[in-house]
Amino acid sequence: MSKTAIVLFSDPKGGSEEALGRAFNALFRAVRDKVAGVCGGCAAAFGAADGARATGLPVTGELAIPGVGKVISLGDYLARGYRLVNF
Repeated sequence: MSKTAIVLFSDPKGGSEEALGRAFNALFRAVRDKVAGVCGGCAAAFGAADGARATGLPVTGELAIPGVGKVISLGDYLARGYRLVNF
């Protein structure tokens, strides 16, 4: 069975049409029960840390970014045999 990591990138300008379009295309509700976690550094950088924690999902990260916190390592996912789908 193949493993897939779906990565949703977003424009740092919160609420922009670009960011909203990416969220719509990511089909979150269709895979919500399979979501493993939220990138902690990304959530902090976009001012969404409280919202991320409120989902009940683990807020995680392996790579320390000064001033932001820890972000997930996409390279680690690739090394573990995941394929990445990016939005």
